[in-house]
Amino acid sequence: MALQKISKNTTILFLLVLMSSLFCKKEPVTIKVGDTVYLSGDKVRLRSGPTTKSTAVREFRLGDEMKITEISADTDTIGGVTTHWYKIETRKKNSGWIFGKFISLENVDSVEKLQKKMKGIYYFCTSAEKTSCTHILEVNGNKYEQKLFDSNIGITDYYTGTVSYSSKHIRLSPKTRIARYAFYKNELPYEQQYDYNGYAYHSYSDDISNLSEFTDLGMPSPLELYMLSCNEQTVLTSYEKDTCETLNHSIYYK
Repeated sequence: MALQKISKNTTILFLLVLMSSLFCKKEPVTIKVGDTVYLSGDKVRLRSGPTTKSTAVREFRLGDEMKITEISADTDTIGGVTTHWYKIETRKKNSGWIFGKFISLENVDSVEKLQKKMKGIYYFCTSAEKTSCTHILEVNGNKYEQKLFDSNIGITDYYTGTVSYSSKHIRLSPKTRIARYAFYKNELPYEQQYDYNGYAYHSYSDDISNLSEFTDLGMPSPLELYMLSCNEQTVLTSYEKDTCETLNHSIYYK
């Protein structure tokens, strides 16, 4: 009887521990006054007060080190992120407020280090097995070139633009675009077909000299790509929550 009672109590204790592990969430790491932190964004504005309406007194670069001296009493929501503002002081005694989204307790690479790490040519693939790779992206410092391809007619677009860096992703902002017009506009009047070097016939070509500038095609929005290092290979993914184990979205492989 005593053995049965002990067994029952043990079972209840086990269930309580299991429920605790399932439903109790781990507290996030909090930033405290006195902590040394690093900027996780580039060209972040230091402000005179804890609000976007406060005067911007200067900018800091990705990876810059600073110390927390004060934390705002209330949180703020900017760009869908809710967190505190933090008053910081640098080694050179610059002082002011920075929104918490741009602060990290982990050491962050500088822009120069990230530019060196990210430099190279990337191939766009629609699966982690790299069975279907088409577009090409070349990153070089704060500039990039991107070529988009169609399997039937070859190159369709060529972009150039600027690259901005943060601790976890890069942002590609297109500045120029040339394209194969007939890939987007199939119904050209007969008299215009030869004005576009016969593009209306969709002959295959990988030569960017066959592309032209057409303002009516417009410019796409900036593209954010998240950085991963998988098996010593740099990977860029369009999905923020991707991991090396769950790469099931469109990916750029170096």
